[in-house]
Amino acid sequence: MHIYIIGRHLEPAVSIADPLLEQGRQWVQKGHQVTVLTGSSGCGMDLGRKKIGLLQIDGMTVIVFNMPLVDKVGSLRLRFAYLRFSAMLEKQGQMLPKPGLIIAVMPPPEIARAVLKLKDKYDVPLILEFREALPDFNSAESNILVKLINRFVRRSEEKALEEAEQIVAASDDIAFSLKGRLSDQGKARVNVIGKDLDERQLFEAYERVFRATKNK
Repeated sequence: MHIYIIGRHLEPAVSIADPLLEQGRQWVQKGHQVTVLTGSSGCGMDLGRKKIGLLQIDGMTVIVFNMPLVDKVGSLRLRFAYLRFSAMLEKQGQMLPKPGLIIAVMPPPEIARAVLKLKDKYDVPLILEFREALPDFNSAESNILVKLINRFVRRSEEKALEEAEQIVAASDDIAFSLKGRLSDQGKARVNVIGKDLDERQLFEAYERVFRATKNK
Protein backbone atom coordinates (compact mmCIF):
# COMPACT_ATOMS: atom_id res chain seq x y z
CA MET A 1 0.00 0.00 0.00
CA HIS A 2 1.09 3.58 -0.67
CA ILE A 3 0.57 5.71 2.45
CA TYR A 4 0.64 9.50 2.70
CA ILE A 5 1.69 10.90 6.11
CA ILE A 6 0.87 14.61 6.26
CA GLY A 7 1.82 17.08 8.99
CA ARG A 8 2.92 20.70 9.16
CA HIS A 9 5.60 20.16 11.82
CA LEU A 10 6.86 16.61 11.36
CA GLU A 11 10.60 16.21 11.97
CA PRO A 12 11.86 13.27 9.88
CA ALA A 13 15.55 14.18 10.17
CA VAL A 14 15.88 14.43 13.97
CA SER A 15 17.46 11.70 16.09
CA ILE A 16 14.40 11.26 18.36
CA ALA A 17 11.85 9.85 15.98
CA ASP A 18 8.34 11.19 15.64
CA PRO A 19 6.12 8.24 16.68
CA LEU A 20 4.07 8.36 13.49
CA LEU A 21 7.17 8.54 11.32
CA GLU A 22 8.68 5.66 13.27
CA GLN A 23 5.55 3.75 12.37
CA GLY A 24 6.11 4.82 8.76
CA ARG A 25 9.57 3.24 8.89
CA GLN A 26 7.99 0.04 10.18
CA TRP A 27 5.49 0.08 7.32
CA VAL A 28 8.33 0.48 4.80
CA GLN A 29 10.02 -2.58 6.29
CA LYS A 30 6.75 -4.49 5.82
CA GLY A 31 6.73 -3.61 2.11
CA HIS A 32 4.51 -0.51 2.07
CA GLN A 33 5.44 2.72 0.27
CA VAL A 34 5.38 5.83 2.49
CA THR A 35 5.36 9.45 1.31
CA VAL A 36 5.70 12.16 3.96
CA LEU A 37 4.55 15.72 3.24
CA THR A 38 5.69 18.35 5.74
CA GLY A 39 7.12 21.85 6.25
CA SER A 40 10.79 22.78 6.11
CA SER A 41 10.87 24.21 9.65
CA GLY A 42 10.95 20.71 11.11
CA CYS A 43 13.52 19.26 8.71
CA GLY A 44 16.59 21.40 9.24
CA MET A 45 16.59 21.97 5.50
CA ASP A 46 17.39 25.36 3.93
CA LEU A 47 15.53 25.49 0.64
CA GLY A 48 16.53 29.07 -0.17
CA ARG A 49 14.21 30.26 -2.95
CA LYS A 50 12.97 26.78 -3.80
CA LYS A 51 9.33 26.04 -2.98
CA ILE A 52 9.77 22.29 -2.52
CA GLY A 53 12.58 19.96 -1.50
CA LEU A 54 12.90 16.18 -1.60
CA LEU A 55 14.54 13.79 0.86
CA GLN A 56 14.84 10.03 1.20
CA ILE A 57 14.91 8.96 4.85
CA ASP A 58 14.89 5.30 5.89
CA GLY A 59 13.03 4.28 2.76
CA MET A 60 10.43 7.04 3.07
CA THR A 61 10.03 9.73 0.42
CA VAL A 62 9.84 13.10 2.22
CA ILE A 63 8.42 16.08 0.33
CA VAL A 64 9.37 19.31 2.12
CA PHE A 65 7.53 22.58 1.54
CA ASN A 66 9.49 25.79 2.07
CA MET A 67 7.55 27.08 5.08
CA PRO A 68 9.62 29.08 7.61
CA LEU A 69 8.48 28.78 11.21
CA VAL A 70 6.15 31.54 12.41
CA ASP A 71 6.42 31.80 16.19
CA LYS A 72 3.60 34.17 17.06
CA VAL A 73 0.75 31.81 17.89
CA GLY A 74 -2.68 33.07 16.92
CA SER A 75 -1.38 35.84 14.68
CA LEU A 76 -2.98 36.53 11.33
CA ARG A 77 0.43 35.92 9.75
CA LEU A 78 0.48 32.43 11.24
CA ARG A 79 -3.02 31.68 9.95
CA PHE A 80 -2.00 32.70 6.43
CA ALA A 81 1.16 30.57 6.69
CA TYR A 82 -0.97 27.54 7.51
CA LEU A 83 -3.39 28.30 4.67
CA ARG A 84 -0.42 28.61 2.29
CA PHE A 85 0.88 25.26 3.45
CA SER A 86 -2.57 23.76 2.83
CA ALA A 87 -2.67 25.18 -0.70
CA MET A 88 0.80 23.82 -1.52
CA LEU A 89 -0.14 20.46 -0.02
CA GLU A 90 -3.28 20.20 -2.12
CA LYS A 91 -1.48 21.12 -5.34
CA GLN A 92 1.51 18.83 -4.84
CA GLY A 93 -0.53 15.95 -3.46
CA GLN A 94 -2.59 15.81 -6.64
CA MET A 95 0.58 15.29 -8.70
CA LEU A 96 1.84 12.28 -6.74
CA PRO A 97 1.15 8.56 -7.30
CA LYS A 98 -2.21 7.54 -5.87
CA PRO A 99 -2.15 6.51 -2.20
CA GLY A 100 -4.17 3.75 -0.59
CA LEU A 101 -4.40 5.61 2.72
CA ILE A 102 -3.94 9.18 3.99
CA ILE A 103 -2.86 9.96 7.56
CA ALA A 104 -2.94 13.63 8.55
CA VAL A 105 -1.72 15.25 11.77
CA MET A 106 -3.74 18.13 13.23
CA PRO A 107 -3.59 20.90 14.31
CA PRO A 108 -3.29 23.09 12.40
CA PRO A 109 -6.92 22.75 11.32
CA GLU A 110 -6.16 24.84 8.24
CA ILE A 111 -4.90 21.70 6.47
CA ALA A 112 -8.30 20.01 6.67
CA ARG A 113 -9.47 21.33 3.30
CA ALA A 114 -6.40 20.03 1.44
CA VAL A 115 -6.63 16.66 3.18
CA LEU A 116 -10.29 16.33 2.20
CA LYS A 117 -9.52 17.29 -1.41
CA LEU A 118 -6.88 14.56 -1.62
CA LYS A 119 -9.17 12.02 0.05
CA ASP A 120 -11.95 12.81 -2.44
CA LYS A 121 -9.64 12.85 -5.47
CA TYR A 122 -8.13 9.47 -4.71
CA ASP A 123 -11.22 8.00 -2.98
CA VAL A 124 -9.17 6.51 -0.14
CA PRO A 125 -9.57 6.17 3.66
CA LEU A 126 -8.45 8.99 5.95
CA ILE A 127 -6.96 8.77 9.45
CA LEU A 128 -6.73 12.00 11.46
CA GLU A 129 -4.24 12.24 14.32
CA PHE A 130 -4.74 15.01 16.90
CA ARG A 131 -1.73 15.87 19.05
CA GLU A 132 -3.40 18.91 20.60
CA ALA A 133 -6.98 19.98 21.12
CA LEU A 134 -8.34 21.95 18.19
CA PRO A 135 -8.43 25.71 18.79
CA ASP A 136 -11.69 27.18 20.01
CA PHE A 137 -12.24 29.97 17.51
CA ASN A 138 -13.55 33.07 19.25
CA SER A 139 -17.02 33.87 17.91
CA ALA A 140 -16.68 37.38 19.38
CA GLU A 141 -13.69 38.13 17.13
CA SER A 142 -14.12 41.65 15.73
CA ASN A 143 -11.79 41.33 12.73
CA ILE A 144 -13.97 40.49 9.70
CA LEU A 145 -11.13 38.76 7.85
CA VAL A 146 -10.36 36.55 10.84
CA LYS A 147 -14.07 35.72 11.18
CA LEU A 148 -14.18 34.60 7.54
CA ILE A 149 -11.03 32.49 7.94
CA ASN A 150 -12.44 30.91 11.12
CA ARG A 151 -15.72 30.05 9.42
CA PHE A 152 -13.93 28.55 6.40
CA VAL A 153 -11.53 26.52 8.56
CA ARG A 154 -14.20 25.31 10.99
CA ARG A 155 -16.41 24.05 8.15
CA SER A 156 -13.54 22.01 6.66
CA GLU A 157 -12.50 20.79 10.10
CA GLU A 158 -16.00 19.50 10.92
CA LYS A 159 -16.26 17.73 7.58
CA ALA A 160 -12.86 16.09 8.06
CA LEU A 161 -13.90 14.80 11.49
CA GLU A 162 -17.05 13.26 10.05
CA GLU A 163 -15.35 11.72 7.00
CA ALA A 164 -12.29 10.23 8.72
CA GLU A 165 -12.41 6.45 8.99
CA GLN A 166 -10.39 6.53 12.21
CA ILE A 167 -9.30 9.30 14.60
CA VAL A 168 -6.22 9.15 16.84
CA ALA A 169 -5.95 11.35 19.94
CA ALA A 170 -2.72 11.87 21.89
CA SER A 171 -4.50 11.94 25.26
CA ASP A 172 -7.80 11.14 26.96
CA ASP A 173 -8.58 14.86 27.26
CA ILE A 174 -8.15 15.41 23.53
CA ALA A 175 -10.26 12.31 22.81
CA PHE A 176 -13.01 13.63 25.10
CA SER A 177 -13.09 17.01 23.32
CA LEU A 178 -13.25 15.30 19.92
CA LYS A 179 -16.03 12.93 20.95
CA GLY A 180 -18.05 15.94 22.06
CA ARG A 181 -18.13 17.08 18.44
CA LEU A 182 -19.04 13.73 16.89
CA SER A 183 -22.26 11.79 16.58
CA ASP A 184 -22.71 8.74 18.82
CA GLN A 185 -21.74 6.50 15.93
CA GLY A 186 -18.62 8.59 15.19
CA LYS A 187 -17.32 8.43 18.75
CA ALA A 188 -16.32 4.79 18.31
CA ARG A 189 -13.73 5.88 15.74
CA VAL A 190 -11.64 7.78 18.33
CA ASN A 191 -8.51 5.89 19.50
CA VAL A 192 -6.14 7.13 22.20
CA ILE A 193 -2.42 6.60 21.52
CA GLY A 194 -0.57 8.29 24.37
CA LYS A 195 2.94 9.71 24.25
CA ASP A 196 4.05 7.54 27.18
CA LEU A 197 3.87 4.25 25.26
CA ASP A 198 7.08 2.38 24.52
CA GLU A 199 8.13 1.43 20.99
CA ARG A 200 6.37 -1.94 21.00
CA GLN A 201 3.16 -0.50 22.45
CA LEU A 202 3.16 2.34 19.90
CA PHE A 203 3.61 -0.12 17.05
CA GLU A 204 0.75 -2.31 18.29
CA ALA A 205 -1.55 0.69 18.83
CA TYR A 206 -0.95 2.10 15.34
CA GLU A 207 -1.33 -1.36 13.82
CA ARG A 208 -4.78 -1.70 15.43
CA VAL A 209 -5.87 1.59 13.87
CA PHE A 210 -4.30 0.63 10.54
CA ARG A 211 -6.08 -2.73 10.47
CA ALA A 212 -9.42 -1.18 11.50
CA THR A 213 -9.12 1.26 8.59
CA LYS A 214 -8.21 -1.41 6.03
CA ASN A 215 -11.09 -3.63 7.16
CA LYS A 216 -13.77 -0.98 6.59
